[in-house]
Amino acid sequence: MANSRPAVLFDIDGTLVDSNYLHVHAWQRAFAEVGLPVQAWHIHRSIGMDGSILVDELSRGAPGDVQKRLKDLHTRYYQAGAALLRSTLDCDDVVSAITSSADVEQAKPNPGIVEVALAKAGVSAERAVFVGDAVWDVEASGRAGVPCIAVLSGGVSRCELEEVGAAAVFEDAEDLREHLDDTVITALR
Repeated sequence: MANSRPAVLFDIDGTLVDSNYLHVHAWQRAFAEVGLPVQAWHIHRSIGMDGSILVDELSRGAPGDVQKRLKDLHTRYYQAGAALLRSTLDCDDVVSAITSSADVEQAKPNPGIVEVALAKAGVSAERAVFVGDAVWDVEASGRAGVPCIAVLSGGVSRCELEEVGAAAVFEDAEDLREHLDDTVITALR
């Protein structure tokens, strides 16, 4: 049963921590290693979507064993940077639950990860707001019935985020914090 307290759900990569380029670099190394070089900007535009979809699209439908190797290589190359995320954020005192792609079969834009976050927080969609930096974040949260506040720190344009339904768009997390009273987060109090 959902409780009455509100929840603010955050995407981490690109929203609170600028890790998108760590992902881009890890994917670029993985693709190069299997002999399928991909330009960084193509990878960057795909960051935030389900890894299986990203690999299938950017590898142009490579065989399954190649796609698995790409995912394994990305994981290996990304691990060093990912270990820094939680220590960089230093926010354990305000985090009530953490989700990851391991919690769902398909990542964003599928709403599953948002639904898992709601369940872990014990909050209904009506008592939550999602904060993200990618088109996939806005689409996934919208499909879960949760409004999304977007930030531009992930490299996606304001126009693109507004076109897919962002409730508001801010330059970065600091800009959002400075204007918090003007957002749908305040309406949840």
